[in-house]
Amino acid sequence: PDAEGLRVILTHSEAGKLAVSDPVIYQGFTVGRVEKVSFDVAAQLAQYHLFIFQPYDGLIHTHTQFWVSSGVDLELDANGLNLHVDSLESLIGGGVSFGVPEGDIAGDIVTEQLTEFHLFDDKKQTMEGMYKEYVEYVMLFEDSVRGLKAGAPVEYRGIRIGTVKRVPLRKPSSSDDFAKTEIPVLIRIEFGRMFDDYRVESVEAFKDKFSHEFRRGLKGTLKTGSLVTGALYVETDYDFENPQPYRNMQSIYGYDIFPTKHGGFAEVQRQITDLLKKFNKLPIDETVNSLNNSLEGVERTLSAVEKAVLNLDKLLAQSDTQSLPKEVKESLRQMQHTLDGLSPNSALYQDLQMTIEQFEEVMVELEPVLRQINEKPNSLVFGNDNVVDPIPNKGQ
Repeated sequence: PDAEGLRVILTHSEAGKLAVSDPVIYQGFTVGRVEKVSFDVAAQLAQYHLFIFQPYDGLIHTHTQFWVSSGVDLELDANGLNLHVDSLESLIGGGVSFGVPEGDIAGDIVTEQLTEFHLFDDKKQTMEGMYKEYVEYVMLFEDSVRGLKAGAPVEYRGIRIGTVKRVPLRKPSSSDDFAKTEIPVLIRIEFGRMFDDYRVESVEAFKDKFSHEFRRGLKGTLKTGSLVTGALYVETDYDFENPQPYRNMQSIYGYDIFPTKHGGFAEVQRQITDLLKKFNKLPIDETVNSLNNSLEGVERTLSAVEKAVLNLDKLLAQSDTQSLPKEVKESLRQMQHTLDGLSPNSALYQDLQMTIEQFEEVMVELEPVLRQINEKPNSLVFGNDNVVDPIPNKGQ
């Protein structure tokens, strides 16, 4: 009774979350105990009374949040496998942990006894409780949403900007709705995740900004977060090849539509399907028949070449064919001997040169005669003297 400290009350919609004497843990240290468990009939809430020992009571601030600590926190989702183990005592009997969420301000130190706080089921819920300002959209996916769960992240190039809230948003209520190929998924774009110091002046102004980004090509798509579990998440990015939204409808079920596109394996599957359809349309039978005919032609050609090679082998194997190189060589030797007889050192060459010299001397001697004949062709008959023309006797 004389212990000094701070008493606080945690409220939850369900009972059985904590038991008397369960530890109150702060970063692995036991700083208090569950003192009492009760139920508020009027408020329909379970109440858990905690006592924080002094001097740890100075750790309780106005923005402090409390969550149930099971001792082992094993989480397997789109972000992978995450394992966190608290103290051995909390591992055996459970307990409650508290702290100020990362990114939030601590606020003032609580000094008033029996101040009420909300009890969250886990630490992840405390983080989600920070983002109380958001705008909701509906994404319509033609891909399978198997593996997409509520609480999955909505990211922009790897940065989380929101949360998936409901999958599907609305179950089909008639055969016509069931035949629709699109599955609606409700998401939240949370302001606190996008801007550290953002204050929403108008939700409509924020929607107008997003509508502008939709016209620029901002779209959502499904991505695989874990190949082990098959968990999916929503990735947003710009589709510059087809920037315009793919639909004229702007809202559904009272929510604005966030444009989407095929993603990941679904896109690959669609491309493979299109390729197979084109392949099925190809004239395969005609092509195979033409190829068979071409192969038969090639086979006949190879057979003819093989026969020609065999005939050539037979021809080369004959004795007459083998004697041809010897005869050709003998003919070349005789031709060389003949050419040697016409060389400058041979007698034939010297006789031919002497004959040519004599012929040149004769031509020199005949040159005056030839000149005279050229000038006076009848000089060989009448001579070269000037003779007076005869005069007939009667003429005298």
